Amino acid sequence: MEKMLFYPTITPDMIEACGMSVEKYRFTFIYQDKFYGLQQKGTTTIKLTDPLDIWKVESEGITIDKTIRIAYPDLLKGKEGVVCRDAELGICIIWTNKKLTQTGIVHPVSDVTTPQGRICRFNHTFEGGTISGDLELVLSVYIKSKAQVVKEDEQDLINETGETVGEIERVVFDFSNIYMEFPIEEYR
Repeated sequence: MEKMLFYPTITPDMIEACGMSVEKYRFTFIYQDKFYGLQQKGTTTIKLTDPLDIWKVESEGITIDKTIRIAYPDLLKGKEGVVCRDAELGICIIWTNKKLTQTGIVHPVSDVTTPQGRICRFNHTFEGGTISGDLELVLSVYIKSKAQVVKEDEQDLINETGETVGEIERVVFDFSNIYMEFPIEEYR
């Protein structure tokens, strides 16, 4: 049974209405002081491949890069949104490495609000040896700071600092050899 919540959370309709666009993750690694990109394959469980066949997450590590844009961030606030008007929303990536039983949070390296909307950019490096086997990345929206005053029409909204109010995207990567592709050659 899924977690039952007694307050509104972000829905796909809200994501569309606020003009949220989420770029795909970009993955790179450093080998002998040079940057290299990784290719992604799959939909539910994604496999990363290195065209040069030199990358191993355990030794080279991995750098993730992602950008999120929200054209109308204020639509997520107030009685039609998920938090009080005066609360501050935060966006983060919650990562989990089940094989090594580790979890953590990646905060944006830049979070800018302009008249054109809000732009959050993430860039995080997992050094070689810090993760192994798998990696789950959950893009989440949470209450960064609660509203000091809850207006009458916002009584049904959650107003607790640190509370998650929506999951935007969940991606799972499997680095184990079980999902590796092997070249198949035919000999006669």
